[in-house]
Amino acid sequence: MEFNILWNSIKRHEGEIFYTVRGLPFTYRCTQKQEIQPFRDGRATWKITRNNLEKAINMMHKPKNDFNKVVIAPSYVYSILTDSRITNR
Repeated sequence: MEFNILWNSIKRHEGEIFYTVRGLPFTYRCTQKQEIQPFRDGRATWKITRNNLEKAINMMHKPKNDFNKVVIAPSYVYSILTDSRITNR
């Protein structure tokens, strides 16, 4: 999937509830700097750049340890990128 299409889908679902692999709920907001900022328990966590998301897409089929070492906030990123709301247009 072309990244711009994926990015637009991520922006469309801003504020909705997502779940980490461990089942922890979180939401995110998109910033004007083309970042997403996840929130869990009402608190902001990482700022995830668009560049980091593009890197994560290229790492999706790599071993989990490699993904976790390269991608910032891997639990959030993986949850967003594998969610059917994001991947299904």
